[in-house]
Amino acid sequence: MTLDRLQPTLKEWAVAVSDLSSGERDVRGYLNYAAATQRAAYNQFMGLVAQKCFDYPGSEHLEICRLINYTACLGEALWITTEGLFYAFVGPDTIPPNLKWANAPILHDDSLFNTVVADGWCPSTINYLISSANLATLRLALLQGALYEEQHPECTGEKCALVNVDTDHYFTQHTSEGCGCSFLGPDVSRIAELLRQEKIPVIRPGAREDSSKTVSISVLDGSCTEYVAFSHVWADGLGSTSEVGLPACQLRRLAGMASELVESGAFWIDGLCVPGHADLRKLAIRTMADTYRKAKAVLVLDNGIMAASSTTNRTDILLRAFVSRWMRRLWTFQEAVLAKDIYIKVSDTALPLMRLVPEFKEQLVDPVLTGLGLAFASLVSRGRARIFNITDVARELRWRDTSKTADETLAIASLLNMGTYRCNAILLLQALSPGDNAQAVAVLFDRDAGTSRETPFIPYLYQRRVLIGRIHSPQGAAMDLRGVTVRTHGELQVRIS
Repeated sequence: MTLDRLQPTLKEWAVAVSDLSSGERDVRGYLNYAAATQRAAYNQFMGLVAQKCFDYPGSEHLEICRLINYTACLGEALWITTEGLFYAFVGPDTIPPNLKWANAPILHDDSLFNTVVADGWCPSTINYLISSANLATLRLALLQGALYEEQHPECTGEKCALVNVDTDHYFTQHTSEGCGCSFLGPDVSRIAELLRQEKIPVIRPGAREDSSKTVSISVLDGSCTEYVAFSHVWADGLGSTSEVGLPACQLRRLAGMASELVESGAFWIDGLCVPGHADLRKLAIRTMADTYRKAKAVLVLDNGIMAASSTTNRTDILLRAFVSRWMRRLWTFQEAVLAKDIYIKVSDTALPLMRLVPEFKEQLVDPVLTGLGLAFASLVSRGRARIFNITDVARELRWRDTSKTADETLAIASLLNMGTYRCNAILLLQALSPGDNAQAVAVLFDRDAGTSRETPFIPYLYQRRVLIGRIHSPQGAAMDLRGVTVRTHGELQVRIS
């Protein structure tokens, strides 16, 4: 079974509807008829699935699941195009209620789920795809196979154990196996000086004047220099601290990539610009949002994405980015939405993300591009508009994680446009109550509507579970997210609104 003819067929249909519109025919009536016909087919199909009418003597269970998947993909693709035709020729307010083809029991079946995991997929990635992708995107991802060659025996349906690194046993990687070049680091005192002034330290590598062919490192003030901010995951081997530094081979590589985007070649990366010393690290984290907001460009580094090249088709590049480790980390979400311009690094160049996002007419006839386009367009456009609230953050963080639980509070605070004062208060609470970090307590702030400007900010405590849409009473009964007040942590209260 193949969907190779699907896109040309949908394109032909869209052209036919466009011809109807130009001929002043009753396009709305035609589309309403098409939608009603699909709804009847959807209801009949779901009824047959529920009654297990696709099972027959001698049939193989996995083949039946694939048949259901294939049929649901067809139905979903047709409906996506139908919604687009309503939007384009009748109006956005006329789009009929959605047909939830994703409710077909595809990977909810344990045997099929286990088969996919055995092929190298992380269980959490599969659940992320089921939750976040449309059926056509999910189908293509599974057909192409897992992005990384690894097994996930310790992973759960919620988290991937391989991306949460243990910093005490972490090894920074060289650009190639067998490379034994030395580690080079910046002037930590200069890094500390800039951080204490609430400035952004950036790195500009250069060749030493002697004949050693090693790399020199200058530490500059980011407010006076255009720079690239790198967005990456530690699991790919670029993690470190200012004190330890990075291998010289990696410095040359990073400098080359930065030089493609800014003339100065200056860049910011946590492995050089964030010290390991606790107090200095907190200072660096306070400036993290500004670091990415003020960068000339943010460049995404992920080994799975970099296996592609500029000649790889756009759908494959976007799919790689969608299932990548980078897409599942907490800090990288902040880094992406705060960027002025975000680029994705492939093997031979850096590609602007927004140029990869398909136009409406392309999404109209390609369900995979529809799903991927919406995901990345939303990521970039919402960040540019600086529009975030608790609901937005909760939705985006559902499948994102961080190795340092205590960092969640600051990442969330910066997404909600919280200033330095508020972040200072968060750091203070963490220092006074270190035990709360293990429970991922995030302190957010808001002004009481009935107070004057001089009134101090009032703290509300939000547990991470609240932010992903769940909160439980002391008796364990699930509670609605709106208007809930729960007493916890002694005299403090959790207020959800």
